[in-house]
Amino acid sequence: MTNNDLTTSQVAERLGVTRQLVLWMVRQGRLAPTQKLPASNGTYLFAEADVATLEQERSA
Repeated sequence: MTNNDLTTSQVAERLGVTRQLVLWMVRQGRLAPTQKLPASNGTYLFAEADVATLEQERSA
């Protein structure tokens, strides 16, 4: 985990969506995690830059 990585919950909060929608975006290939945390229930880490790009796309 780097200082710029965000968890699934942090991404959901930042985008104003549910964790389930973030997980759906992962399954659909709209958002690629940098890694999945071991022994977790859908907790991924995402690059802050990727989330910022998605955030800009959603606001356009």
